[in-house]
Amino acid sequence: MGGITSVKTVVQVKRYKTGNNINGSIIAQLRGSAEVDQRGLVITTSDFTKDGLVEASAANKMPVAVLSTERSCWIS
Repeated sequence: MGGITSVKTVVQVKRYKTGNNINGSIIAQLRGSAEVDQRGLVITTSDFTKDGLVEASAANKMPVAVLSTERSCWIS
């Protein structure tokens, strides 16, 4: 993430149609591919399911920020 952040970040981008939302398993897969000192970021052209948002903000797990064009905001 050169120039944006100095925190090691694992990024996943999904180009999905409206209604094909990111669920918790996508967030969990991102965490599974990350190293101990990394953070996560998922960006999508659709939105996130309730399960996806809960998983992204789960306590005691690697932080995952989410960005959606449907929401037009960051959630972390």
